[in-house]
Amino acid sequence: AIPATKILLNSAYEHIGVAFNNATLPLSNNGIDKYSIGLKSTFFHSFLSLGIAFNHLQQDRFGIRGGNNRWGFDLGTHSKRYPSIQLSYKPYTTFRSFADTFAIPQQAILGAVWNGKLSYQLKNKSGGVWRFMATYTHSASIADTLRYAHEVKQLSILYSNKIWFSNLSMGTTSSLVDGPNP
Repeated sequence: AIPATKILLNSAYEHIGVAFNNATLPLSNNGIDKYSIGLKSTFFHSFLSLGIAFNHLQQDRFGIRGGNNRWGFDLGTHSKRYPSIQLSYKPYTTFRSFADTFAIPQQAILGAVWNGKLSYQLKNKSGGVWRFMATYTHSASIADTLRYAHEVKQLSILYSNKIWFSNLSMGTTSSLVDGPNP
């Protein structure tokens, strides 16, 4: 926490030097640097939360240097009076941690996940509670020439009182794999 503010700061640095050598590893795992920094805070008496994150990955291999920069965010409202909304975008790579590179040697996977949620609650005079919720998730990954995408949409309506509970949910799921044609 940053003193005298509501801001939370997260940061990390990972490094494996170019001269790193370990004969037991299944691949050459050296010359990797990853920097990440993120800020998160609440505003308007905790009604709104907002976070941003920045990630930088750099690789040095065989005289070649490469890297990428990725930004992400999350946004949410918190209220009993108004609908709550949450939206986030989280980019990722297999190099998020060094152990991830073992799964696909020398081949990066880039991707991102979008998450959204809308919810609202109504209470009636008889003690019953209605809850409405809609969610959306979309993820996509690219590895070499192969692209994978997945999407989930869901809608739920719930009613409960002191005696019973009822729930109606519906949704769709779709997936796409796209690559070079033979």
